[in-house]
This record gives sequence, structure tokens and C-alpha cells, in this order.
Amino acid sequence: MRIWLIMMSLSIAGPALGKASETIYAQELVNRTVAKHPDIAVIAMHVTSPRSGDNVIIASNIGRIGKQADADDLKVIQTGIPHLALNKTGDRFEVELVLKDANSRNIGALGIVFPYKAGDDKVALQGRAEGIRDELARHISHRANLLEPARYDTTIPTQSYGQSLVDNALLRHPNVVILALHAKVSPSSDNVIVASNIGRIGKKADADDLHVIATGEDKLELNETGDRYEVEQTLWDVSGNTIGAVGVVFAYAKGQDTAPLQFEAKAVRLELSRRISNVDNLLQPYPFDARYSVDTYAQQLVDNLLAAHTDVLIMAIHAAKPGNKEYVIAASNIGRIGKAADEDDMKVIKTSVPNLEVNATGNRFEAELPLLDSAKRSIGALSVVFPYKAGDDRSALRLRAEKIRDEMAPRIPGSAALFAPEISHEAAAPAR
Repeated sequence: MRIWLIMMSLSIAGPALGKASETIYAQELVNRTVAKHPDIAVIAMHVTSPRSGDNVIIASNIGRIGKQADADDLKVIQTGIPHLALNKTGDRFEVELVLKDANSRNIGALGIVFPYKAGDDKVALQGRAEGIRDELARHISHRANLLEPARYDTTIPTQSYGQSLVDNALLRHPNVVILALHAKVSPSSDNVIVASNIGRIGKKADADDLHVIATGEDKLELNETGDRYEVEQTLWDVSGNTIGAVGVVFAYAKGQDTAPLQFEAKAVRLELSRRISNVDNLLQPYPFDARYSVDTYAQQLVDNLLAAHTDVLIMAIHAAKPGNKEYVIAASNIGRIGKAADEDDMKVIKTSVPNLEVNATGNRFEAELPLLDSAKRSIGALSVVFPYKAGDDRSALRLRAEKIRDEMAPRIPGSAALFAPEISHEAAAPAR
């Protein structure tokens, strides 16, 4: 009954929050996990609500929401020792583990049940369950986070380019426990969380977030329990324009030197900014068209060339898969993978005449050139965008773009290779 009241209170709060989801965050995590691991037969989270003294199921793929924990559940929570058991018919194997948050704090129990047949490796199944538990932990701030709305504003997508940036940054920075992007994006009239690893999508920025955005001053602080250190900074696009705020949170031990944490937070912010064209770029689909992979040889080429030419703001390859007449963005540093080529792109592809232009705000110069393969055949278009100010030598920028295009060409056997999976770093690296 208590858990039902908690869920009702979140639903009632919806209008005040602006189109809040009635699903709690814990259930969204369960739904995502089942989608990612379809062989899971059952998954259930047992948590003691901050507003209740009872440990109950708060999310599962089989209902039973509000069902009180049994003796086995409570023993796992109290001792930290996994509970492993076959069911009576011998066709399911249950692994129950301590449920953890991003700081590895004990916040309840997680039950995962797999199909089982005689001879299956129980140790391997336990290992899989532990891996899934650890995946979930990376997406849980604390126990109360699980009972928050899955989305504070349902007009803000959860599977967005901005979310992919967060997910990839966390893979590169395992020391980061929380990463959240705040921005003012269409259609919202407020500055909100547009991507994070702890949900809260659409949650309005607080006073600290807005102060960082308005002043450009970093916000550095410990949390209430003293085990997390947060660095909040302005979020930039590729041109260095402020488009919001980025919160980077680390696990913290008393007396720890925070200078390395601040340094890493700045590195995270810089990596993110190199991948954002403008604020609305954050909410675009990723990939733009699900028929196209984001992990391709073309993307590897773009990433390597960007690393070698740090003053380039944006690089994008437009190409067509063999047998497909549609030209799309095959790789870029601003997402949009699978987005159809526009009129300017197609003009370059059809005529082999470069398109050179300054953007509407006058701070970027784009050189779009015919893309060549190793046999010097034209197979698409390459866009290279540089910072620009009035008076800059456009001819010199065009020559630089051509040089980058010519570095790339020897690494492209043909258009089919662009859409193939990544290959060894040595083979993809641009010639020096």
C-alpha cells in the first residue's frame, strides 16, 4: 500500500513538473535491461523506500509491485552474500545480489532469473548477473533516485545524441560516477537535463546550474554525505559558445586531492564540446536513421583526422552504400549518422565543384569538397568546418580542407569500406 501511495504521489506531481512520466525511474531501468538482455526471464528490484519502513519490489518485468521482501531477499541485503537457487522444476536459475548505486553503496537487492537446463554453468550465470547489476549501478545516483519519475518532461527524448555523448564519455572516464548535461532546447522553454546516466530527463535546472550558465563560473562542492565531489561547468559547442551546463561527479574520500578531479572534469567537457554543433544537436536521434551503424570505418577515419587537426570544428563524410542511391552522413563528429544529404551536399557530389561558405553567424567557414578514394574516384562529399572571423583567408582554409581530404583518400579503398566495421588503428590512421 505504501509503495502504491508513493507512485501515486509521483503521478499527481506530473502537471507541476510539466508532462512528467508516470513510470518511475527504477521501472525504466528494468525495461531497458530486459530489452538489452532478452534472455533474462525475471528481473526485480527490492528497495526500502525512504518514505517507508518496508523493503518491497519497486520494479520488475513480472509485476508484483509492492510485494514485501522475503527472508532470502533480506538476508542478501543484510549480509551482502548472493543467494543462488534453482527453482523446483529445475528450469530456472535465480541469482539475487546486493543492488548498488554509482558509489557502490548498498541500496537493496536485485533478483535476476535465467532459463536453465542441466549442465548449464551456474558460475557463468552468476557472473552475468553481477555484470548486469554493475551496469545498473552506473545509472543510479542513490536509493531515492529509483523512485523519481522516469522522465520529468516526456517531450525530451531519452535516446538522443546527447545521451550517446554521455554514455560514451562514461566509458572513457570510469572515475566519473555521474554525468549530466543541462541545456535550453526546443520545445522546452526552460533549461533542463537533456542527458544523464541517472535519469531525471527534463528536470529543470536549479539555482546552481543557472548561476554557472549565467556567469561562466565553475561550481565545486562536496555532497551532503561527503563521498562525492561535483564539478559543474559551462557546456560549450564546437565553437566555444555556452549552450548550458555539464555536471561531472566523482567518488570522493576525505582528504583526497581534488585538483586531478577538476582537471579530468575539464577534459570531459572539452571532449563533449568537440562533438556538439549547437544546442539542438543534443536532442537529435542517434543514429539519425537506424539503418546505419555508428561504429564504422568512416567514423574511425573522421575521429583520427580530427585528432590530427585540432583546429577543425566539424568534419562529416557524405556517401552512399553500394547498391543504394541515397547519400547520407556516414560519419561525423556531431552525430546525424544516416541523415540524408541536402541540396548543397548533392550539388558537390554531382558536379565535383566545391561548396565554400560562411555560416549565418559568421564564425564558421565550411569547405565541402568531393570525397576521393585511393584510386582518386569521387565517391561522395567531405565537409570540413573551421573557425572563422571577418578577414580570414578563405583560400587558405580551402587549401587546408583539400589537404585533409587528400590525407584521407589513400585510406579509402572504395565507398563500401566506409560503411564497414572499424579496423585496426594502424590501417585507419591518416598518413603523415
